[in-house]
Amino acid sequence: MNSAQKRAVVYSRVPSLRTNPPWATRYPSLHLARLHRSQIEEWQSFYGDVRQATTNAIGAPPATAAQAAGPMEYYMTGNELGVTGRFGEHVLSRLGPVIESPVPRVVIGDVHCAENAHPILHDLPDCVVLNIRQGHTTVGSVIELKTPWTIDLSNRRTYKFYRVLGQLAQYMDTYSCRYGLVSTYNQSIVVRRVSNYRFALSPVVTHRQESSQVPVRVSLKECVLFLSLKVKGNDWRWGGPVIGRPLINGTYTG
Repeated sequence: MNSAQKRAVVYSRVPSLRTNPPWATRYPSLHLARLHRSQIEEWQSFYGDVRQATTNAIGAPPATAAQAAGPMEYYMTGNELGVTGRFGEHVLSRLGPVIESPVPRVVIGDVHCAENAHPILHDLPDCVVLNIRQGHTTVGSVIELKTPWTIDLSNRRTYKFYRVLGQLAQYMDTYSCRYGLVSTYNQSIVVRRVSNYRFALSPVVTHRQESSQVPVRVSLKECVLFLSLKVKGNDWRWGGPVIGRPLINGTYTG
């Protein structure tokens, strides 16, 4: 795949899910983990950070978004397993040829493929970005998926929002990851750990969003490529201690 083909993949939107909400699952799968609102902050440099990394890797996106209709979706999705499958099909699998290299340094897959996951398999993110070094495969970044009809990631005033973030933060803490992503497919937030107890959140990136230079916009696939590039480099590991339960019990107010 040449650079122009990579840009066409990464900077485009993904298909809209085909759903039947009245008959879909009604409740999200939520863990007991929860962040406190004092533990999150805005990722002010998000667009610039992502664009610098992706442009260096594959070149810049079009000056303005093409606003193409995008491909059709034919599979009807009604639960979290279905959302995970569609995310894998339309985002992760499409990015596979973009990040593949003759000597693999990073690959997207299941947490069970990582050697550092087996002692702690009670903490299972939906998918992970794997770092490959000298024959060792470790979790470099985590991705957690929810259903778009049960979680609104643009509403930060809900208890559910902080529980979803708490679940992702728990995974990031367990696997010592600096970066993670939570997504309902329709809405996604990239998360960066900035201190032992605090996390910076990107603006919500929608599945319909295409990458552009003016105004600066990033697509969902560009966000996942950004995670992959971080894992491929040396900036993916969180160097602080594993905090455990005090990080995600919802009581931190420092």
